[in-house]
Amino acid sequence: MSKMKKTSLIFALAFVLGFILPFSSARAEKVQYWAKGVSVDAGWYNTFQFTNGCWAAVSSNMIAWWQDRIREKYIYTGKCWDPEEINREFDCNPYFNKGGDYVYKALDWYLRNTHPSIAYTRTDLYQNYLANDDFDNPIIFTRGYINSNEQILTDVLLRYFTTGNYVAQIRDMNHAWTLWAIEVDTETNTITRIWVTDSVPNDRNNPKKQIHALDPKRYNDLFYFERGIYDEENNSWGSQAIHPTELTFFGIEGRFLVDADGNPVFDTKI
Repeated sequence: MSKMKKTSLIFALAFVLGFILPFSSARAEKVQYWAKGVSVDAGWYNTFQFTNGCWAAVSSNMIAWWQDRIREKYIYTGKCWDPEEINREFDCNPYFNKGGDYVYKALDWYLRNTHPSIAYTRTDLYQNYLANDDFDNPIIFTRGYINSNEQILTDVLLRYFTTGNYVAQIRDMNHAWTLWAIEVDTETNTITRIWVTDSVPNDRNNPKKQIHALDPKRYNDLFYFERGIYDEENNSWGSQAIHPTELTFFGIEGRFLVDADGNPVFDTKI
């Protein structure tokens, strides 16, 4: 082969590879996973907290979403709680601590008082499951500590949110949000965005229900989410951050909507 032909072949290969490589990297994309029935414009709830805190408002949001999904597919039985009504119930009911309580405790109260025939395996209400391969256990809600570990957070969110069958609480030791959706980079397998509602409005004097799209932040070994929030007392904007400590999920999978004998508790709509 002549020198000229070799040179032409090299340039041709370089030209082809120049097109192939970008297309290969272009296969990576950001994919969003939303809880069923929810989009950025509809389906989510943003209940504002009363004196007893964010946990009650988040629980109310999760229950309202759960009821919507159940009523879409099944002949619904039992009381249908308005989110503001059950939020007040959690706030005032002496069963819950006045200094604050937990979403999993609120979900347990709701199920026992509204749908007592639903059976879920739980010998101790305070059990944590996420780290113990609980996905096939008959529990309708589950929780676990992730201690701001990005890899654990990513693994657990991909495990639950890709199905669309769950909504979640994401919290640290000081505050909690309702988690409605995640965005994932398919090349790096990392969470690139989440969508949450917050029980603290941006302006208490003019509270508006809204959903927030938040990108993750990293600083040294810290992994967290942060949103701007209005301080009406000082008429200024600040920030509110959550370093994810715990996730609590509430699901609508039919295999969990069964009684102690394994029979469905709701009749499917025809």
